[in-house]
Amino acid sequence: MYEAFFCLLWLIGGFISGVSGLGGAMVAVPFVSLFLEPQVLVPIANCLAVVMCLELGWIYRKELLVHEVKNMMLGSLPGLVLGTYILLIIPTSFLLMSIGTVMICFVLWQFLHKVPKKAGQPSIIKALVAGFFSGLFSTSVSFSGPPCGVYALHMHWTQRQSLGTINAFVVLASLVGVAVYYKAGLMTEEVLYWTLYGAVSSSVGILLAIPVNRFVNVRLFRMILLIVIGMGGMICIVKSFL
Repeated sequence: MYEAFFCLLWLIGGFISGVSGLGGAMVAVPFVSLFLEPQVLVPIANCLAVVMCLELGWIYRKELLVHEVKNMMLGSLPGLVLGTYILLIIPTSFLLMSIGTVMICFVLWQFLHKVPKKAGQPSIIKALVAGFFSGLFSTSVSFSGPPCGVYALHMHWTQRQSLGTINAFVVLASLVGVAVYYKAGLMTEEVLYWTLYGAVSSSVGILLAIPVNRFVNVRLFRMILLIVIGMGGMICIVKSFL
C-alpha cells in the first residue's frame, strides 16, 4: 500500500516538474514524510532530484549558463557536507519543522516578492553564496531549489536560462550529495528500495507532462501548486509536534 502511494506522489511530482519547472519534490516530500523518517526521505529526494532534473536539464541544455553552474557548484560543496551533518544530528521533529518552515517561506516569497527593476551585477561571491545555501538545504531538508530561484530572479535570467542552469546545477550538486550521504552511511538498502520506485514514477510523470504542456495555463497551475506546497508545509509542522 505504501509503495503505491509513494509511486503516485512521485509521479505527480515528476508531472509538476515537467509542467512548471517548480520542484515536484516540494509536493511529494511532506506527504511521504507521513510514513518515512527524514533521515530516509531526504536522501531519497536527493536521488530523485538527479532523475527529474537530468531530464529537464537535457530539455533546456542549450540555455544553461556554464560559468554560473561552475561557481555555484564550488559554493555548494561545504553546504552539502554541513547539511548532511545536520541531517545526522538534528532530531526528527526539528527536521520536520525545518522542512515545513522552508516550504511555507518559499510560498510566501513566491506570493510577495517583486522582480528587481535592474539585473544584479555578475559576481562570483553571489554565485558562491547561492550555491552554499542550495547545497545546505539540499542535503539537510532536500530543497535545493529556493536559493537558486532567488539568485536567478536577482540576476534576471530568462525562464529557459533558469530552467537549464538550475536543473544542471541540481543534478551535479545532488550527485555530490549522494556521495556524501554514502560516506556518512545514509545510503541504506531502504533508501535504494524506495529510490527505485520513485525513479520510475517521476520519469513517467515528466514524460506525461510533455504532451500537455502547451494546454496548461502555467500561471494558474503555479498558483494552485503554491497552495498545495503551503498545505504540505503545514503537514510537516503539525507532524513535528506529534
